[in-house]
Formats: sequence, C-alpha cells, structure tokens
Amino acid sequence: MANILLIDDMLPVRRALTTLLESENHRVTQAQDGAQGIHCLITQKFDLVITDILMPRADGLEILNHIEAMPSKPPVIAISGGSISMSADHALIIAKKKSNVILKKPVNNIVLLTAVNKLLRESQAA
Repeated sequence: MANILLIDDMLPVRRALTTLLESENHRVTQAQDGAQGIHCLITQKFDLVITDILMPRADGLEILNHIEAMPSKPPVIAISGGSISMSADHALIIAKKKSNVILKKPVNNIVLLTAVNKLLRESQAA
C-alpha cells in the first residue's frame, strides 16, 4: 500500500482516480489545485504524486518545480487534457522534463495502474 497525492482541479477526475487507486489498496490524499498540493507536499510524505498540469492557483509545473527542490523526491505522474490556450500535447511536453511518466486525459485505468506499480517498484528498489 502506497501513500499517493492526487492533484487535479476537476472533482470527477479526482473521484474516479481515487476510487481506482483505493481499489488497489493505496491511500489517496486529494488536492483540488496546485496550491493545496504544495501544502500537502510540505506537511506530509508521499510515495507517489499524480498531478494535472493545467490548474488554477499554482499549476502542475509549479508542483514539479517544488518536488524537484525537495530533498526526498517522490516519483511523479503528470496528466493533462489541455486547455483553450494550450494543447494537452504541449502541456505534456513541458511536464516531461520533470516528471517520471506523462499521460493524456482521459487516462486509461490499466495504463495508469501499470505506471503507478512500475514507479512504486522502482522507488522501493532505489
């Protein structure tokens, strides 16, 4: 069982991914935007972070910069559906520089769980 931080501004996405991750016996902490996500990273320790890229009040790139500055860096899965001003592909290209895995919304459950399990195995082996 891993302690996972899930950051996304869309409640339906948070609910669906939380249900999926909890079905695999992971403990999930939800943050509704980047600012709340950064607060969680400061106050708690996580085995894995899943973050949207385009969000209000601190976006996923700010999350990635914060994690990069942490002494103990949890692995990160970045996800994005894009926005009016930025395509999902562009957002993910930017995120690729600082995240371990990038996925485009809508996220395939099997692909997400495979990435989660792989990153958790790798971080435990390190």
